[in-house]
Amino acid sequence: MSAQPVFTNITQHAQGAALPENYQKEQSLKALDFGCGIGRQSILVGEFGIKAYGIDISQNALSMAELQAQSHRKSKHFIRPQFCLYDGQHIPFSDNFFDFSISYGVLDSLPFALALNLVQEIARVSKEYIFVSLIGAESTHGFSNLNTSYFTDEIQVQEAHEKGTIQSFFDRAKIERLFASTGFSIIWLHKRISTNELDSTIEESRYYVVLKRDKAHKKARTQGGA
Repeated sequence: MSAQPVFTNITQHAQGAALPENYQKEQSLKALDFGCGIGRQSILVGEFGIKAYGIDISQNALSMAELQAQSHRKSKHFIRPQFCLYDGQHIPFSDNFFDFSISYGVLDSLPFALALNLVQEIARVSKEYIFVSLIGAESTHGFSNLNTSYFTDEIQVQEAHEKGTIQSFFDRAKIERLFASTGFSIIWLHKRISTNELDSTIEESRYYVVLKRDKAHKKARTQGGA
């Protein structure tokens, strides 16, 4: 499913309320695409006239992302993304470097304990907003080692194309736990469920979440020199 309709929601926030008072029109917003893969979301960000920085642990994926960006049919406002490798633990940018960050279908492909650590890093480098997409608890269809219609834990995927990887499933409570200690609060939470009209099977459920930095936490970071 395309991210553009829901991504537009956060770019409207970022291009409006998230702008600092001394913002100049010739400046470009900066966005982190965490776990960018082959760069689809980074390129989409660039179409909004925003400078995207895509990071990933896979050099092969980043090489493909560079090729995608080079061959992309550019619009008038397009800003080419920048891609870089990271170590899977520490985001190689300073505190508050990005106006906002996105992570599309990445944090749900990690053990929850690791995701808890990484959202702290995402929060550290994000000034104002975070946008994430997470697979929902009803998305059990197609996983051979699940025989339930609702699941909120994590499994090791058995299917060939992602065999051996982790899939973590989310409900609202688990999403709230994920971001509880980040200094960000959920301001928009939408769950979209895709069903097979022939037999009413749920093929996928997915959450789209927008978070905003808490004012008290923002003030504390500013006073602390962050």
